[in-house]
Amino acid sequence: MDTTERTLVSPLQSTLEQIQSFLPQLLAALFIVACGFFVGWLFKVVVRRMLLWLKFDAGCGRLGLSELLGRNGNGEMPSTMVARLCGGLVVLVFVVLAINSLNINVLQHLIERFLAYLPNVLVAGLVMLAALYLGSFVGRAVLIACVNAGNRLARLCARSAHALVLALGGVMALEQLGIGKDAVLLAFAIAFGGVVLALALAFGLGGRELARDFLEKKLRPAAEEDELKHL
Repeated sequence: MDTTERTLVSPLQSTLEQIQSFLPQLLAALFIVACGFFVGWLFKVVVRRMLLWLKFDAGCGRLGLSELLGRNGNGEMPSTMVARLCGGLVVLVFVVLAINSLNINVLQHLIERFLAYLPNVLVAGLVMLAALYLGSFVGRAVLIACVNAGNRLARLCARSAHALVLALGGVMALEQLGIGKDAVLLAFAIAFGGVVLALALAFGLGGRELARDFLEKKLRPAAEEDELKHL
């Protein structure tokens, strides 16, 4: 009987005691998470109404950010997306508090590493957002300039400029995340050099006629003046 008690009853009692001691912490953590969802929802509503009062959607439209921040597959406006993001951050804070309240060393260590890495993720997201906006702006500017110059490759040039800006933003974002820094930079340098060389060849081969006409127009008056002087 003593052997059975030592091998079965004692571990079972110890497990039940651990569950009883852990159950209040688990209930407290669940309560914190529930409060986090409520506070996050309330904060999302407040932020959305504040953005609507500030006419955030109209401002994004004037800056050309509506295509980047809103009007996605669900048809959401930029204010809705920003409010949803703010509410999600509030919920994330409460989830972290709930996990810390459990006093589990492994989870606390993972949360610490995640929180230490989170700023890099946010900065990388901002870099990509800026690259999307800048790429769209540069693409439109190149398209307008090429169309005004009568370049037949206007659309190709605009898309190439847009792609280069996005590629640069992607490399900066990956570098911020610490994902294969050296390999990504080397690959980008090789790809960027190849694209620049290809564009230079394309412009050179495609612009031979324009360059010849330009040089003929510039050199013809000088040649005619020399002939008149000799006469």
